[in-house]
Amino acid sequence: MTKNDFFQLMTSAGISPALRKLPAEEPGVQLLLGRIERLRKNLNAGQATTETAYIERNRIAFALMHWLKDGPPEESPEHGEGLKEISNQLRGLFGISAEEEAAALAAGEGSRRLAEEARAKYLQSLPEDDLSPLPQGTLSGTNEIRQLVGQSELALALRHLLAHAEGTSRNAEAAKLAEMFKTLRFNEKMGLIAPESLSMQYHQIAGEILNLLDGPESHPETKGKSWWRRLWG
Repeated sequence: MTKNDFFQLMTSAGISPALRKLPAEEPGVQLLLGRIERLRKNLNAGQATTETAYIERNRIAFALMHWLKDGPPEESPEHGEGLKEISNQLRGLFGISAEEEAAALAAGEGSRRLAEEARAKYLQSLPEDDLSPLPQGTLSGTNEIRQLVGQSELALALRHLLAHAEGTSRNAEAAKLAEMFKTLRFNEKMGLIAPESLSMQYHQIAGEILNLLDGPESHPETKGKSWWRRLWG
């Protein structure tokens, strides 16, 4: 079935007859129809929200548009408009009104915004991390520092590292890592960095801490290992 055939039938008779005209024996169509039926059942059972249905029906529309064959260029629906039309028809199939959906999406966005604001206020209220080197008598060994890194206690791990690096060639690198950590924490508190980038940079700092712990005379077996493998020696 071409996109043009599907859209003509959907426009004249609705999406249900158009879906029934699809070759149900094909695996791709079976998967699409199964997703539609599961979503309908979950909505009826109260196991899916209107907001969830909005995301899933957009995904179904996208998959369907890619499955349908292209007709002549002058007849095939534009991709963006086609996606929107299928998605809107699916909304009607699931018994969701446009007004109900708009209210649900607005409420969801409001809840997310409140949660983000609350998290930002909490982070901003936290005291600045103490990154001063620990006294020599309280220092842990390299294995204990690795454990701190594994527990995401990077601030404490850096304090141990700074103390261990004092008077050595690694002192400047350790201080640079501490400054990187301070900057990253500030950006997190102020909401100036995306969560994905935040996680990636924390992992980068963790890896650099382990690099410095290994030192220039590190055992050959540790070279080339990823940071989380080096974490456990």
